[in-house]
Amino acid sequence: MSKRRNIDHGADLTPVQIWERFSSSLSAEIVACIDRDRLREQFLKATLENQVQ
Repeated sequence: MSKRRNIDHGADLTPVQIWERFSSSLSAEIVACIDRDRLREQFLKATLENQVQ
């Protein structure tokens, strides 16, 4: 129940603030993997956008 309450109180947070709160509860290794995947996605998206132009 407490987790649900925390989510409700976070309704006015920005995505960056939500990520910071979420990632602070994860191990540094997991966060690094997630960040690496996010960077990979951004790179692939940018590459595809450049190919379309």
